[in-house]
Amino acid sequence: MWKENLTFLIIMLVVNAHDYLSYQIDPNTLVFGVSTRAFDRVGLEGYIPSVAIAALRNDTSIPFLQKIGIATHIFGTEKMGKISKLMQTKSFSDLVSNYQKEKKVSLLITNISPEVEKAAANLRTSILGNSFTLRQRFENKVNVRGIIELNSLFPPFLIAQKSELGQLPFTYKSLQQQFGSFVLQDESEHISGGRGTTIVHDERAYRLGIQKVAKNKSQQVVISKYVHGQSVSIQACITKDGIFHGPLQQQIVTEPHLTRPGSSQFAGAQWSVDPLLTNNLPAASRIVQTVGRAMQSHGYKGIFGLDLIIEESGSIKLVEINARLTALTPPLTLFQNSRNIPSLLFFHVLEHLNASYKINDAIELQKALSLSIPFSYLVLHNVSSYSVSIKEKYVSGWYEHTDGKLSFRADGVSLRNIEKENYVLLPDIPVPDRAIVPGAQLVRLFCKGVVLTKEGNLRPESIRLIKQIQALFSPV
Repeated sequence: MWKENLTFLIIMLVVNAHDYLSYQIDPNTLVFGVSTRAFDRVGLEGYIPSVAIAALRNDTSIPFLQKIGIATHIFGTEKMGKISKLMQTKSFSDLVSNYQKEKKVSLLITNISPEVEKAAANLRTSILGNSFTLRQRFENKVNVRGIIELNSLFPPFLIAQKSELGQLPFTYKSLQQQFGSFVLQDESEHISGGRGTTIVHDERAYRLGIQKVAKNKSQQVVISKYVHGQSVSIQACITKDGIFHGPLQQQIVTEPHLTRPGSSQFAGAQWSVDPLLTNNLPAASRIVQTVGRAMQSHGYKGIFGLDLIIEESGSIKLVEINARLTALTPPLTLFQNSRNIPSLLFFHVLEHLNASYKINDAIELQKALSLSIPFSYLVLHNVSSYSVSIKEKYVSGWYEHTDGKLSFRADGVSLRNIEKENYVLLPDIPVPDRAIVPGAQLVRLFCKGVVLTKEGNLRPESIRLIKQIQALFSPV
């Protein structure tokens, strides 16, 4: 009996941990985060009765997570590449079955595919996210433009069959007369970054774009007016009590010091109090509400991301909807946790657990969630043409970078030191001698302040820091 009372006391303490909401979660609940890297599933501890993590890759975050009581399982099967394959292994099945003896296991996974859904069904577990079919309704570039209330949010566009490209009314001349420069985009939600997108300024680029989209199995493309401006993004969450969002952020993609030439890899983001972001937040918020209500009417709930562009005229256009957890969910979760604000990820989990909760003051919660301070998040990739590895053993945590040296200051994966000068958080450094192939991720870092100039290029001091960390790695 005393154990039951203790459990109840612990849950009640968690319930009253924040002024923003009260909530109740079944104490037998286990949120089991599954990801390539363990760090991507951090941030729910202290909010959920039980959390555990399964990851494909071993790194320096694992000992720390285990030290603070997060059950973290490494499968050493990173060559599998896909989470769905991990979920089909006997070792993973046995682990889930063992947890299910005492807990109600729910899986938290970023990319929910038909293969993931089938594997979860075989494991008799639920997934804390929306179905693949529902995701496809909003991530497929053609499908989402069929939602009437969202049409005006996008730049002017046409839909074409791939077989029609190059023929009237989709010749280069006719499209150039209608749009000027334009963007040719494959419809598929599976093709991210620049792999399915071509910006067309001349007829040669159009021919190359047609060749690019022809390689994919999908049948349709979106042709839209090219809009020149600042690319930004925002993360939001649909809840029963409203649609909430974080601050605007500038994403970093295809940066030569962070990614290989010719790639379209995500390389991080920066948050700031730049008027470009703060002044345009109200307009972005209105777009969030419009998109969120449309998604909610189709049964969607939880986190989604929007890619936007702020035109030189000051108006904002919607570029893309990411109907899932995104690459910026982990850093935003850590930042919101560091400010004692219940994160968007936490609300996502509450929604998909069908938990009982009440938001005390929605206006104050939204103010807190959209708060921003200048800080940056960078994802360093192997930009060389050969495999590299790190030779020394490092610890996940905060390092001070001065005079070309990195000095360890504190372990951890939280952002508690984000406002300290010359401090950098390295949360998941690779283990020694693990070969990292060209283009693969080396390490992630957080630091105070902005890393980009007004023109969108890396600042000289940011480049020095990046090179300092890249120097830790040697050819294999």
